[in-house]
Amino acid sequence: RETLAAIEALVRQQNAGDCVLFGEYDGNEIISFDDQVGAHGSAGGDQVRPFILAPQELRLEDAVLQNARDIHSAVMLRYAENG
Repeated sequence: RETLAAIEALVRQQNAGDCVLFGEYDGNEIISFDDQVGAHGSAGGDQVRPFILAPQELRLEDAVLQNARDIHSAVMLRYAENG
């Protein structure tokens, strides 16, 4: 479900291409549309789980963080509250 939601959010963005292609990692090399030696990000696994290392003053321990947008919203809200 996380992967499907991430892909759906990606393709619904206004600036998403008419055709969205995903490569694959076969355990040895990255298979991609263009010739790459490395890559980051993915549709699934640990890379879709949000992570932030932030000052304790931001009080993010109770924030519901399910994706990168949630992190951005929570951080911006805390900064707005603290002026």
